[in-house]
Amino acid sequence: MEVLSPSLKKLWNEWQLRALVLLSLTLQIILILLGNRRKYTPKIIVWPAYLAADFVATAALGVLVSNLFSHSGTLDPNLQLQAFWAPFLLLHLGGPDTITAYSVEDNELSSRHLLQVIFQTGVAFYILLMAWTGSHISILTMPMILAGLIKYGERTWALWSASSSEQRRALKPSSQNTVQVLFDDEDHSEAELLQVAYGMFNMAKHLFAGLPIPATKQSATANHWKSTYNKNAFEVTEMQLGFMYDFLYTKALVTYTPSGIALRFTTVAILLELYAALLLLLSDHTVAWLKKHNRNNISQAITSLSLPRNPSWSKSMGQFSFLSYFLNEKPMDFEGILKLLKINEKLEKQGYVAYREVPEDLRKRLITGSRKYRERLETFSSNLSGKRILEHFGGSLVLVGLESNYDTLHRTITMGFQQTILVWHIATELSYHLDRDYFTKKNQETKCISAENVQGKAENTAALNRKMSKLISRYMMYLLAISPDSLPGSEALGLTSFQHTHDVARKGLVELQRLSTEKERKRQIKIQASKLLVEQYTDLQNLEAIKNGLFCKTN
Repeated sequence: MEVLSPSLKKLWNEWQLRALVLLSLTLQIILILLGNRRKYTPKIIVWPAYLAADFVATAALGVLVSNLFSHSGTLDPNLQLQAFWAPFLLLHLGGPDTITAYSVEDNELSSRHLLQVIFQTGVAFYILLMAWTGSHISILTMPMILAGLIKYGERTWALWSASSSEQRRALKPSSQNTVQVLFDDEDHSEAELLQVAYGMFNMAKHLFAGLPIPATKQSATANHWKSTYNKNAFEVTEMQLGFMYDFLYTKALVTYTPSGIALRFTTVAILLELYAALLLLLSDHTVAWLKKHNRNNISQAITSLSLPRNPSWSKSMGQFSFLSYFLNEKPMDFEGILKLLKINEKLEKQGYVAYREVPEDLRKRLITGSRKYRERLETFSSNLSGKRILEHFGGSLVLVGLESNYDTLHRTITMGFQQTILVWHIATELSYHLDRDYFTKKNQETKCISAENVQGKAENTAALNRKMSKLISRYMMYLLAISPDSLPGSEALGLTSFQHTHDVARKGLVELQRLSTEKERKRQIKIQASKLLVEQYTDLQNLEAIKNGLFCKTN
């Protein structure tokens, strides 16, 4: 028994190629419009569109080959016109400039992608030869296939250029300082800040390639921090992150080169390419390049255009509470089905993710803390004894000065980075909930205290530190639980640490989970859960030291 009637089969055979070409074009439009916006807002539609784009274009090429195989005799004009779609499908396989890779791992597969280019270009040439009649359409297909091959090759070139092995090879020692020094008492144009951000981005590429930053470039960075950090730090960092995103996930490495620009004009006949060319002209990379080569008038003209500019990042930070997660405060629906599909854990974690706008107070504290830490590093590295201290303390230098608490705090950061995040997160949650009543009472009292009262100001500062500590702690936990690959060390190690702590805690909280779910009782459960978790890593008698360290370091 046939599922489809002969009439439906005939209709599908007539329309399948058209449907696939239209679907491929739709996916390209989605990627070119939304691909670059992923840097500042989550776009769940980009992921399926990215995965489906290559599959649909390849399937359409397969349909073309099948149609040519099934045809015998003289080619009719309709089949010749169908074969003309082959170079357009190559263009689609090349993808838009706004996205070449969805994750960093995609860049490491450039060799496999090169094989796909060779194979699918061969299929396109095979279609051209099979449908060749010497007509005007056949002749016009040749330059179109050349444009498609260029576009497809650009994508492979971009993937290869962003791979870790090529990054290490391309980074050559240079004695030239690439960071322009600005001064805080001046007002800086957007073009000047872009040039500073671009210079810092070039230095940050060493870290992504697993290489140390050369001493000369470190010196240039230090001068920049001293002169611009307070006023423009976050703005410059936003721009730097935007450059890094383009470097890893788009065709920026190819596009912003003389050969890339020449190739862009070779394929500019397509409407989507016109849009891409406009994005190229108005991009931060173009402004930074013009400023670097003293084309100030042109760069100022571009930045002065009253066109909407996309932000470099979302200006928000992810939040994840480990206690809420393992206490199962948000049970999932259809958990059995999701568990059968092996996606229950990932979806469950996403249910506990929240996003908070980064407060201005937190930005100031991060800037001040980073600057103080760098000044301390410079002080210690100025003499031989200081360098020996640096070698001994390493990253724990930030804890020096908390004499009474140093030993306890130091033990919590010598157990591995992922476990350190877990310990400090749990200690922060415990301190936050234990001190809630104290700060609630003090908040009521300070409303009656004069603004000039020093004690009132101190209480307000402590309360603010408490909130900022929770934001930072839950953000680090968000990275460990949701995006462990963005943290130093093994991704598998991060997931293992997270899951191990979760499993151990679950076993010890069977009775606690049976208690009332009222708000106050839930807070008491979290306090008990925190103590239970911290017992895995440190003695409870040292919790006060950890708490003091947590809130002191945010001052």
